Formats: sequence, C-alpha cells, structure tokens
Amino acid sequence: MTSPFAVSLLPSYHANIFMTTLFAVIDPSLSVIESTYSTLVYDAIYTLEEHWDTIIDGFKLELCLKFTNLVNIGPTSRYGA
Repeated sequence: MTSPFAVSLLPSYHANIFMTTLFAVIDPSLSVIESTYSTLVYDAIYTLEEHWDTIIDGFKLELCLKFTNLVNIGPTSRYGA
C-alpha cells in the first residue's frame, strides 16, 4: 500500500483515487498497480491522465519544500511551535 490510512477516510471517491494515485506516483519502489476490480485501476489511470499537471505541481512543491528544509516542520523540529 502506497498511501497513508488517512486517504481512505476521504469522503469523496474521486479524492480518494486522486490521493492514492498521487502517493503511488511518488513512491519510487512501486512496481505493480493491482486491484480486485479493474474499474479501480481504470479510474486511477484516468485520474493520472486527467490531473497530470496537478501531480507535477505537487512534485515541484515537494522539491521546493525539501530544498528549503521545510518538509519536516513539526513540534520536534527547530522550526516548529
């Protein structure tokens, strides 16, 4: 499984598919996409094609955050509250 548990709690099917696809694309160790139902795989591929620009923008944002060391902001980091 490539997406965090919280993705399964999203109220919208399309939001869930988008986030699952986004995490799948981000995961460098992903080698197989499979599902019990072929419609889920079809929806994932369709979502990937439909929202490719948004996914690329997400990569750019992640790279910017890593570059500026803001990805690990939290209570234990020196930048956190």
